[in-house]
Amino acid sequence: MSPFSFWILLSAILCATLQPSSAICPKACPHIMDPVCGTDGRSFTWFSNGCLMRAHNECERNGEKPLREVDLSNCEDPGWE
Repeated sequence: MSPFSFWILLSAILCATLQPSSAICPKACPHIMDPVCGTDGRSFTWFSNGCLMRAHNECERNGEKPLREVDLSNCEDPGWE
């Protein structure tokens, strides 16, 4: 194997393994404003819709307790109308 081929192969392997988490766990959600409030039992977070909250649970919680949907009145006013 030539040195050039080795570096190309090494670069391809590194690019495949060092992808950001959003690229590893793609989740397409509609751009629909249907707000939901989620909690992990300690804090509340609002999301534009339930799909975005589920995507957050699947792709960004990294083994932490998943968020569950609660009444929207539990979340602070995010400034939308």
